[in-house]
Amino acid sequence: MQIINISLSSVIKKTRMPLIIGGFDVIHKGHMLLFNETTPDEFCVLIIDNIPRKKQNFNSLEDRIENVKKLRPKIIFVYDVNNCNMTAIDFVKNILTKIAPSQVIIGSDFMFGIDFKNGSDLLSSYFKVKPIPCNKNYQTYLIRKLYSAGNIEQARDLLCFPVFIKGIVTHGKKLGRQISFPTLNFYIDIDKTIDYKPGVYACIVSIHNKEYKSALYVATPENNLQLLEANIVENFPYVDEQENIGQPIKVELLKYINELKKVHDIDELKECVNKNVFLVKQFFRRKDNKI
Repeated sequence: MQIINISLSSVIKKTRMPLIIGGFDVIHKGHMLLFNETTPDEFCVLIIDNIPRKKQNFNSLEDRIENVKKLRPKIIFVYDVNNCNMTAIDFVKNILTKIAPSQVIIGSDFMFGIDFKNGSDLLSSYFKVKPIPCNKNYQTYLIRKLYSAGNIEQARDLLCFPVFIKGIVTHGKKLGRQISFPTLNFYIDIDKTIDYKPGVYACIVSIHNKEYKSALYVATPENNLQLLEANIVENFPYVDEQENIGQPIKVELLKYINELKKVHDIDELKECVNKNVFLVKQFFRRKDNKI
């Protein structure tokens, strides 16, 4: 499988294969209607990166490429709009004609170019086009809204691959250590990723290539940063937060458990955390939860 960054100056071999175009911030069940039109290892994908109207993303470009790889295209092209944001007709003439697809497969609502042209109408003048009718129940903007509202289980039902929140473990206020509930703390930049509903979540934490059932405390954003504090609820093994400062961490949200509660002293904090940990453990004991 090849990964090719394509630009105005690129010289590439014509593919003569079906091409699927999109941003693919997530891969949801609606996208699979496009990929089901192809044969593994006999099609290409063009990922459009840094789309101006989509500033907040779930996934980095690297993670989007990894997700698309699972669907087995022969070539993944990447076009970075930051390098040159052009009109739709210029994009066709300068980028798509280099790829020279045998067919272009897009969603029926696909719009592109700085002038935001209808994909089916314009592309059909240059290529064989197969527009796939959109199912409005499966759209990235809807999944983004569900996550931001805390409707995690409903959002996960729409996805083909899980969404992970990633960061680097940093120092916290050490309050969790005082009440015997140490946490792994990290921040996300909500200018670049979506902001999550403040509250307590059941989640899976991955660190050092190991997974742990955990409670996640998501704070109210401040200065475009949102603090996340993960408390591992499994009895073993013990994970020392101080030993993990600077380590990469990723979290998969499973369910919104509770709202944040304002506390006034350390005893009230301990009581509140105990309650939330109990609710998270209760979630993990359920046989009907989807993990």
